[in-house]
Amino acid sequence: MRDGNRVTKTIDIGTLPGEHVAMNTGPQEQAEHTDVGLAVQPLTDDLAKRLGYEGEHGVVVSEVTPGSQAARAGIRQGDLIREVNKQKVDNPRDFQQALDSGGKGHTVLLLLQQGQGTRYATLNVA
Repeated sequence: MRDGNRVTKTIDIGTLPGEHVAMNTGPQEQAEHTDVGLAVQPLTDDLAKRLGYEGEHGVVVSEVTPGSQAARAGIRQGDLIREVNKQKVDNPRDFQQALDSGGKGHTVLLLLQQGQGTRYATLNVA
């Protein structure tokens, strides 16, 4: 859906090379979000270099629960979440606050970077 209108697109499905995954840096660096089925971690300089996100801001998806909303929306481990509801996020705390800002039962719009491309995804916060 784009601005209330249904849009149909044709895409080619590919495989993400195995080396492009985030590393879990431990619970102090990670915020889990079981209500949408993903966990994020800060974008460190080392992680940005390994994933090709140098000079970018946001949080890196460190885990996606199989079968979750996030998985169904095509969000993958190693994706960079740059915005939630068109507001920049720079760390897991910003991300959590943005998810919580609308209360339960609302939809959030995520701006994702997957490699060199960007796209939007929506998730319903349970």
